[in-house]
Parts: sequence; structure tokens; C-alpha cells
Amino acid sequence: GHRCCSCSCRRLRSVARSRRTLSNFLDAFFCATTMGMKDVVFGLWLAKIHNYDESAVAGAAVVLGLADISGEVLLTLLLLKNNCVSAEGMAIPTWLCTAGSVAFFWAASTASATSATAGLVAVYLMSTCMEMKAVQCLSVAATTDEDGLDGGLPEIACYSGTNIGFAAGTVLAPLLWESGGAAAFGAAVLAVAVLAVLAKGVLYVCATAGTPASVRKA
Repeated sequence: GHRCCSCSCRRLRSVARSRRTLSNFLDAFFCATTMGMKDVVFGLWLAKIHNYDESAVAGAAVVLGLADISGEVLLTLLLLKNNCVSAEGMAIPTWLCTAGSVAFFWAASTASATSATAGLVAVYLMSTCMEMKAVQCLSVAATTDEDGLDGGLPEIACYSGTNIGFAAGTVLAPLLWESGGAAAFGAAVLAVAVLAVLAKGVLYVCATAGTPASVRKA
């Protein structure tokens, strides 16, 4: 028992020391948190604002599936073209995620003047961008090859971040809706985006602190 606990602690330390893996864990967490919130709030928006029943909401959810496919295809094309599978090298999908978030925030927070069709288009954009980022996190985990990170640790860290994020987003979504509807959701998305950027910045500063400039430029 003691040996198993010691081994687990050693593996956790290995993950914590890997900026790439830890950064990817946070990316997966923040992305999944937003996706969890989006899915629940979108269903509530259709049901409460546009009076969709259960079957209509389920039918509209097909849009989410199509968006997932679109995101995966677009990511594959980007990776084939630019060969940029890295935690730091996916600037374009990250900006697209932000654009998608803002688009849905605008559409959903003006629900009284927005049709359900416009909302579907907005959530399609956001879901496509989020899926690109989520699958990119899996790509980063699969291509991480660092000392001490054997046994699928990068993949486990990525899946853990994703699962924790989905759980957090699903719990937060109804609370956000009750507190301020779609506008509260939009504010939460922007807050998550800010936290994600700050976390990446902190990791970068911590990783480069004390490192000679000549090494950082290499």
C-alpha cells in the first residue's frame, strides 16, 4: 500500500513538473467547463425562451453533433497544413474559440430579439471551435514524450481535466441561468477565457524563471 501511494505521488510530481502536460490539463479543463456550460444553457435557452419541448431540444442537439464533426475536420486540415500539434502552437483555434464564445454570448444575451435559428448558428460556431480545442488537447497529450511521463500519464491528465471540466460546467450552468440567464453565461465564458490566458501566462513565467535568455531563445 505504501509503495503504491509513493508511486502515485511520484507520477503526480512528474505531471506537475511538465509544463506541457500541466498546460494541456488546464486547456482541457477550461475548454470542457465552457462546453458543459454551453450545452446545458443552450437547452435551457431553447426551452425557456423559445418554448421548445423535449423532443425539439433533442432535435436541435443534432447541430452540436454536426459542429463536433466540423471542428474535427477543420483541426485535421490545420494540423496537416501547419504541423502545429503543441500546447503553444494552436493560436488560430484558440482565437476561433474566443470568437465563437463571443458570438454565442451576443446571440443568447439578446434572446428577446434573436430567433432560435440565429441561436443555432451561433452555437454551431461556438461548438465547432470548442471541439477543435478539445481534440487538439488530445493530440498534444498523445504526442507528449518526456522523461518520467510513461504509462499514458499525459493522456490521463488530459482526460482528467476534460472530465472535471465537464462536471464543473454542468453544475454551474443551471446556477448561471437562474442568476442571470444567457447574459450570466456569456459573462462566465469570458471569465473562463481570462482565467485560461492567465493560467498559461503564469505557467510560462514559472517555467522560464531563472532560465538564461540564450536557452529560452534556442
